[in-house]
Amino acid sequence: MLERVMLSYINITTGHRKAAQSIHKTLNLIYPEIDVLEIDPLGYFHPKLENIIGKIYFEIIKTNPDFWDFIYDNEQIVKLTAKIRQALNSLNSTRLHKLFSSFNPQVVICTHALPCGIFSALKKKLDDFSLIGVITDFDIHNYWIHENVSYYVVSNDETAKKLEEKRINKERIKILGIPIDPVFTEDKDIYNLKKKYELKDDLPTILIMGGGLGLGPIDKIVHCLNKIKNIDFQVIVVAGTNKELELKLREISATLPKLTKVFGYVNFIDELMKISNILIGKPGGLTTAESLACGLPMLIVNPIPGQEERNTQYLISQGVAIKVSNEFEIQKTIQELLITPENLLKMRQKTSNISKPKSAFDIIKVAQDSILT
Repeated sequence: MLERVMLSYINITTGHRKAAQSIHKTLNLIYPEIDVLEIDPLGYFHPKLENIIGKIYFEIIKTNPDFWDFIYDNEQIVKLTAKIRQALNSLNSTRLHKLFSSFNPQVVICTHALPCGIFSALKKKLDDFSLIGVITDFDIHNYWIHENVSYYVVSNDETAKKLEEKRINKERIKILGIPIDPVFTEDKDIYNLKKKYELKDDLPTILIMGGGLGLGPIDKIVHCLNKIKNIDFQVIVVAGTNKELELKLREISATLPKLTKVFGYVNFIDELMKISNILIGKPGGLTTAESLACGLPMLIVNPIPGQEERNTQYLISQGVAIKVSNEFEIQKTIQELLITPENLLKMRQKTSNISKPKSAFDIIKVAQDSILT
């Protein structure tokens, strides 16, 4: 039986941490007495360095996304940095040894490639625990590939095939999806939820998000939607931790033609997604997995080159998302979808083909089985 599980991620982007926290919450539901330890190795050993890396990452994304596109999963860079990464992983695994030994986990679950590399190096020295790498996007990059990973969890067949091409044994690959909060598996009363948030029951609802940080041209999207005439709908905006955006939209919301509800950072995104008909936002792995669990088609705006662009390509190929480049395209696409609800319904139905809301539960089963073999 599972008794001690270590969950590892890095804090630079919120999705990896949320995935780990979703597994943690699910573990507590299944095994109330279990000991779970969450750790961010980069922040644990190098908190200042993590802050610097985070700032550099977001600065690149904002000012030079093409450069990020160039360095993301670049095979030449992967090869050139291989020995350096191996040395750093070995060094950090040695530093981690004391903490690891005091907790003595049976299973380590990593939701980011960096800690997965560190624990892979540790497993080479201490082969008495299972190591599970959970990929939190709809594609995989080369930094995930390590020798000592017991199991890889991926979201789809295409990613599984890519791992096989990289000589990962098929038996070590589990197609279970991206882990999300177990609250997404619960049924919701849509009528009462709309009443709770003071929304009209008979109108389509458009949800606008920019991830936890409230990134993207959210205010411009709100204004362009309010220019749509002859079609009635309502809007929910989640600004995340972007306080400036939240205050700005709250000030103008009462003056907008469309009923508009503005929220900051919320812990009830499952409810807002359940009462919505379309999501406009960025295709982060966790956001997308959550929206799929709620049967929510997406309009994707300004995906980050690299992981988000790959997510976008996958979602479009599955017929559950549309990529839009500017405010005019957003306005035009929303009009078309609301005028032809049968097309929106088809997109909604297709979400069930790739949605895996119980991923966290299935990952825990793999963890349980791994200590029995």
